[in-house]
Amino acid sequence: MKKFFTLAVMALLSFPAISVFAQDEAETEEPQQNWVVTLKRTDVSPNEVTQYNLESEDGSVWSCVTDELVGGGKYNFSIADGVNTAKGSNFTMPEDGYVTFGGYVPTGKNYIVALCSAVEYRIGDHKYTVLHRVMPGANQEQHVAYFNSSRVSDIKVLENGIKAVEGREFDFVTASKNTIHFFTPAKSFSGICKATADYKTASITIEKADEVTVKVGNIWAETMVLPVAAEIPAGVEVYTLKLNDKNELDPVLLAGNVVPANTPVVVKGAPGEYSFKFVEGEQEVYEVEEHQPGVRDTQVFMKDVSATEENHLTGAMQIHKLPLNAYTLQNVDGNATFVKNEDATTLVNPLQSYVMLPEAEEIPATLPVNFVVLPTGVENIAVDGGAADSAIYNVWGMRVDSSYKGIVIRDGKKYIQR
Repeated sequence: MKKFFTLAVMALLSFPAISVFAQDEAETEEPQQNWVVTLKRTDVSPNEVTQYNLESEDGSVWSCVTDELVGGGKYNFSIADGVNTAKGSNFTMPEDGYVTFGGYVPTGKNYIVALCSAVEYRIGDHKYTVLHRVMPGANQEQHVAYFNSSRVSDIKVLENGIKAVEGREFDFVTASKNTIHFFTPAKSFSGICKATADYKTASITIEKADEVTVKVGNIWAETMVLPVAAEIPAGVEVYTLKLNDKNELDPVLLAGNVVPANTPVVVKGAPGEYSFKFVEGEQEVYEVEEHQPGVRDTQVFMKDVSATEENHLTGAMQIHKLPLNAYTLQNVDGNATFVKNEDATTLVNPLQSYVMLPEAEEIPATLPVNFVVLPTGVENIAVDGGAADSAIYNVWGMRVDSSYKGIVIRDGKKYIQR
């Protein structure tokens, strides 16, 4: 059975001149059922102000979805229930889209618990070190983030004198960009955790994971590294990458049906989601160093998995700034290509991989991955009438066997395999 707990979104800590949620000081009153979000666009003059009524199915949690907002627009918001008002964080829409607001008043309290899908929420440990982020979403969708926790002991008091609920143990604190504003009363989880933000119910749930879902996009590839061995699902192949003398990355197919622990890889398959289930009985293994309280996102204490001569991928175990001249997997003209990072603020997420080249005088801008070139047409296709010793691939460059039906490539020629 999975262990899980829910993060209650509350204003626990406010830094000078910064507040995520404002709380009325009036005595507790029974809130009126007329919830309203006031949304203000602040990058235009005069400011555009829109109000939305929140609705509830059972009178406990209230939510709404906005009209389509403008990408690049800057906004702030407040939520009111007729008695209390919560003032929310400023945010910028990354692209045209919709925003969900959810909120409720805890029993006997006079403040609003709220969650906004346009705001980035950071997940940190008891020493405020950032472990991952729940990124801004859209509509009322749930958004998931996987992260590593190397915790093995229970902590009852936050650093700097901020205490948890008396008698309760907690592990993770979660924050918007500026202010810690909710925590988790629960016992320690060690290993890979799954955080799910549910904007409709104004909650974030964290549970111990027994698998990781990898989303492969339109370049048919995604990077991955896990601190535990995991089974390779059907429909994908898994590769390490080796740099050749032409500054290209040659994929090396991983043998077997399991990705070994702490092996940075590229997952190749058709666009979709694929679940890598952890091998039963295996435990996560990390290389960890002691970290100091209050470092926030400045210290990486779960060390990266280093590249080797046979595999030039480096695996990230904790979110951190990407080194300059590191390379991340991107779409270049429809092809999977590692592109050099030139932005000191770029972040690499946990459980993803990147490439670092050995020191050299000239650093190329890109490192192509030499997957099988996709055919542009189906001309000159022969019917494959028998087995052969050479490797065969489908039209997406994935290695297949004799049971595969359809167009295949063998020795540079295309066949129909029946």
